[in-house]
Amino acid sequence: MYRIRTLTLVIIAALTLGVLAPAAAPAVSRGDIIARGRVWLGAASADPKTGATLFGVPYSQGKWALEDGSPVPASSPSPSRAGYRTDCSGFVSMCWNLRDEMGNPYSTSTYEMGKNNSSRFMMIPINKADLLPGDVLLKSSVWYPKGTGHVIIFAGWSKADQSEYWALEQTSPRTKYSKRPYGQAGYRSFRFLGIDGFDTTRVLYGGAFTVSGAAMRSWAETEGLHSAIATDGVVDLAVYGSDGALSPLVADVSVVPNGYFSLSYAPTVNGKFAVRYRPSGTPDQGTVLIANDITVVPYVSPVNGGGSKLRRKSTAAFTGYVNPRTGSSLKVYKYNTKTRKYVYYQTVKATVSRGRTSKGFKFTTKWKPKLAGKYRINWMTAAPLGMAFNTSGFRYVTVN
Repeated sequence: MYRIRTLTLVIIAALTLGVLAPAAAPAVSRGDIIARGRVWLGAASADPKTGATLFGVPYSQGKWALEDGSPVPASSPSPSRAGYRTDCSGFVSMCWNLRDEMGNPYSTSTYEMGKNNSSRFMMIPINKADLLPGDVLLKSSVWYPKGTGHVIIFAGWSKADQSEYWALEQTSPRTKYSKRPYGQAGYRSFRFLGIDGFDTTRVLYGGAFTVSGAAMRSWAETEGLHSAIATDGVVDLAVYGSDGALSPLVADVSVVPNGYFSLSYAPTVNGKFAVRYRPSGTPDQGTVLIANDITVVPYVSPVNGGGSKLRRKSTAAFTGYVNPRTGSSLKVYKYNTKTRKYVYYQTVKATVSRGRTSKGFKFTTKWKPKLAGKYRINWMTAAPLGMAFNTSGFRYVTVN
């Protein structure tokens, strides 16, 4: 992805705020954060007492695990550098792909704003309305001395009124994914600025978004390439056509004297967008500031119905919503106990409603599981022209 190091941008998508700023740690996307957490959530091990298979990395403040959830080998001379501590802050360090200058994951005490060097990895407080998957909720002894500290990965709202959220956390006895009420005593919201908000930014079709930031101008001299904040010029929002060419949608947004710009757009089509800058009075197409990284996609709701526990050979009905109207299906993935991964199992076609509701077009389908086991149900929509991926809502079910 094209990057300019000194460029700081802000994107507001679907009325939520994301921030990008430089950080010492390698950038990690929000999708990567949740995916890394789910690896520990799905890690299988044997119960030391019964021998039964349990899922989730066991909680411990004195043990370490690798990114795949397996224990750091006993032969490792430095477990803290080989893996991540299997407590709450070690888990967040693993999800954020974050280590200090010595190669060690951070601790909860380091996350506590105002207590020590949290600025080393640039974590900032955010408001409830700004929470996005991959952010954290932190309970610190700095401001809440009652009980022990804890840190939780925010994985999304479970209720539309934002009174409850999905929590991905490392807590006793094992990695846990569950619903928590928002506003529990002592917790505050924070964002790690090493999150790369643009490589997977997806704007919902029909939802307005705003892109703002500092415009850059660059020039070449004999000693190398130089860049600086531009204090004039224009910025436009462009969309990629089927031939790969960029066509402007919002043009000639002036850069104000302090070097910043702001433009908004309510997309009426799916596709990939870019933000460009050019100096005033120049006829060229300008410099791309953000390339390929704002993608407008159909809205896809989570999969509803059926329940979390299904009976083998019994038919379960599922529903979902998508906007705009595209082809859709239910894709089923079965958990493989040997590889510890969900493997594609089957696709079930969906029926599309003719009328559009406030939630979008309704899709319904029925599934009759033949085998017992753990499954992930993905609600897939056909990828719009020119987009390389499908979008989905998903859920996990158990078939007995």
